[in-house]
Amino acid sequence: MVDFNKMLGSLNKSGISKGLLGGLAGGAVAGGLMTKGGRKTAKKALKYGGIAAVGGLAWHAYKNYQANQNTASQAPQSAPTQTNQNIPVPPAAAALQ
Repeated sequence: MVDFNKMLGSLNKSGISKGLLGGLAGGAVAGGLMTKGGRKTAKKALKYGGIAAVGGLAWHAYKNYQANQNTASQAPQSAPTQTNQNIPVPPAAAALQ
């Protein structure tokens, strides 16, 4: 008689089972897209996936904005710089004014 456990064990070790399962999954997806209902479902899934991606990008941008606002409000305020009006001006610079 045929020992199915031995056959399945050798197929699993060789990696053929992964290729077989991938082929079955691909065939099921392709078969599902061949029908009108399958195409309609795929369109909805693509639309909702796109909306979710845009929402995720917006959330990430908002989090970056919030992080930048927090670091800006916690940064120490620099003291205003004072200018000294009594600095002598070289003659060449005075000619340019």
